[in-house]
Amino acid sequence: MANIKLLCPEPTIKFTIEAFLKQQTLIQIAPAEVTWLGVVEKIDNLYIVQDIIIPKQEVSSTSCEIDPEDLVSYAHLSEKIRFWGHSHANMGVTPSYTDQQTMNLFSDSCSYFIRYVANKRNEYSLDFFDYQRLIVIEGLKYQIISDEIRKEVEIEFKEKVKEKVYKPIYLGLHNYSYDSGYEKIGDETYELTELTSKRKKKK
Repeated sequence: MANIKLLCPEPTIKFTIEAFLKQQTLIQIAPAEVTWLGVVEKIDNLYIVQDIIIPKQEVSSTSCEIDPEDLVSYAHLSEKIRFWGHSHANMGVTPSYTDQQTMNLFSDSCSYFIRYVANKRNEYSLDFFDYQRLIVIEGLKYQIISDEIRKEVEIEFKEKVKEKVYKPIYLGLHNYSYDSGYEKIGDETYELTELTSKRKKKK
């Protein structure tokens, strides 16, 4: 078999935290297979799954049949629905023959489509179908936007937020902090004025 090398970067696929949690919850609560669609925003080579749509469907342990009439209600999103996900419940996530055939249905009307197969063990397969270039990129990893934001905040926090350090000022045998206004010597407390050694007993 010939080796094929991409001359462009792999597509980057990200989920909003809302879309990801909705998807993962659906996988866990469904006793059998279940399917869903995703609204995708494309920015150059970045594909963001913004929301998850759960269409009406009939399911079994090995199949999902979407109600075609229900899909009509999502016609206004037809230009952005470019993600198809479904759960294999407790089975493996290798795409089935039916899964492969389903992806062929999108080739005439879409320039690309993303397929996501998952199970209850948090295993998944994520594939990108580029119908314009007639290639399929398999085994991709996704990112969650909230994770990226957290990393950005952590970096900015380290750059801009410093822990306050109190530096002592030594006056003879005694010392005090910049932010202290008083110095305690034995049982007596003295007020410090203008960072000098002049001490006035506190009343």
